[in-house]
Amino acid sequence: VNIKGKVKVFANGLVFWEKSAPMLLTCNAAQTFSKHCEITFFETRGDTRLKYIVNTEMNGTNGIVMSKNTPMPKEYQLDTAASKLSTEETSTFGVARQNLLLEIALEPLRADCNICGDEYSKLHESPRSLVHPKEWLDLHPDTFSWNCDELDNLLTNTSVSTKTCYIGRASFEEPCCDDIVSNEQCERNIHDSFIEKDVNTVTPPDPSTEESEGNARIPEDDRVDVQVSLDVAHLIDVDIKVNSLQLLVSLELSWYDSNLAFYPFLGGCHHVSYRASHDAELTEIWVPQIELINKLEGVSSLPDSFASVRYDGHVVWRRTGVLEGACELGGIEQFPYDTADCVFEFGGTRDPLYDRVNYYFIEGQTGDYSDRISDNEFDFQEYRLITDKTKVCYGHDTISGFTRKIIVYKFFFDRARNYYIVTFVVIYILLTYLAMGSFFVDYGGERLGYGSSVLFVIVAQDITLIESIPVTNSLLWINNLSLISKIFSILTILQSIVVLYIYNYKDFEEDQYNNTDMSGLVFDNKQSIDPGASYDESTSISRNNTDMSGLVFNNKQSIDPGASYDESTSISRNNTDM
Repeated sequence: VNIKGKVKVFANGLVFWEKSAPMLLTCNAAQTFSKHCEITFFETRGDTRLKYIVNTEMNGTNGIVMSKNTPMPKEYQLDTAASKLSTEETSTFGVARQNLLLEIALEPLRADCNICGDEYSKLHESPRSLVHPKEWLDLHPDTFSWNCDELDNLLTNTSVSTKTCYIGRASFEEPCCDDIVSNEQCERNIHDSFIEKDVNTVTPPDPSTEESEGNARIPEDDRVDVQVSLDVAHLIDVDIKVNSLQLLVSLELSWYDSNLAFYPFLGGCHHVSYRASHDAELTEIWVPQIELINKLEGVSSLPDSFASVRYDGHVVWRRTGVLEGACELGGIEQFPYDTADCVFEFGGTRDPLYDRVNYYFIEGQTGDYSDRISDNEFDFQEYRLITDKTKVCYGHDTISGFTRKIIVYKFFFDRARNYYIVTFVVIYILLTYLAMGSFFVDYGGERLGYGSSVLFVIVAQDITLIESIPVTNSLLWINNLSLISKIFSILTILQSIVVLYIYNYKDFEEDQYNNTDMSGLVFDNKQSIDPGASYDESTSISRNNTDMSGLVFNNKQSIDPGASYDESTSISRNNTDM
């Protein structure tokens, strides 16, 4: 504060300087709803020859002079016993320095509470829709459907020093009351006053006393508790070839930072927004450095967004984007009748400083899902998340001697199996039955060619299937079906080869016995020839160049002895195929 003014100098050399100036004090809220505010004055020149003494004899208490016209925050009074002006000795870079510390303690009046909080505000005639926060419903679960008038009647019967009044005003003043104070101006003033301070965006804050409230869990000692919540908006892709899962999600982190707390009822605003980012040059507040451990596209790739800070220092940082994780897909052995699973593992960085951050989730809460996922219909999408099977648990990741606690989300999904049944399963079964058709084909080359063609079609089907399944050491269900189909087709081909061999070998033996040298030709001609008849050589039975294998003559003829035969009467078989 730059204080300037005239001074009075007395004859004895006493200098008296009185000056009024506005000052902004930093206040912390206690569990009893009291306020403890303080400001420090110090000698800018660092002159060690100066010594400050607090005067406690000027109608004051502990060095503080209280004017009758001094305005006080509404519903609060000065705690004179705890308020004081004192000196303290400090050291900066080895140089001793004396500071003046002004401490103001405020206690709440035992007055009745109401939603609006002051006489300048009144209830809206047509209030906006109400959202009942969880911290309010934890106190009064039966009020989840109450309107502004009903809530105001409840608060009117309570004291301003109670937690019900504190949370009730913070939750419902903005939607229920017609404030003359601009919320935009209020939030801007709080935001600007915070930015003017030396803001720490690197070191995690000290644990807040607010973390111990509620029955959900026990806070970690000396650690900042950061609640993790993951909501799934859309399943983008499941790549079983590279074992990856891609989701459109909203990742919400919430924690307490007492450095960001402010008094909620002066000005009427209860939430303030700050820029938040993993980039140290862009963020205005400290944010957790959580990451997707098995990432292909991790948390750091999510777009930046504003963090909403509540009056008590409760920070909510929600970002929406695409996360893609590499995982060992499980449960695909029964493809395409499988229910596969994949995990997302969230944890902090390996920086030992961030070991002071404890990431946790609320037991029994596995996140929310958008309507397009929770309707349990495939529509025109290949994969579908089974929302009621999602599991969340803790795990530990150990590598390079560093162990960290992680949060594991395990998602289950099934596929549009009708496509694979029609495209592959039915085809394999039909081809197996078609391979049996070779049993009904006549023995010959056509039978062997038919069986080979069926086998080629099955192999072509396998080539198409490769694009839809991963290469695994264990055979999938559909791989076994394909293998059985191929084995059956190969057996029919082998059977055809054996049958054709046996059939052709028998024919070959008969051909050896009845060959082209007329083996097996039998003449059983019983003829009576006149002894006196003369026969030329041409009357002989000629078999030149004749294939008469297997031809049997059994002619029983009587020839007239007196008949004469010419050469032309000879039985000629020249060049004849019988």
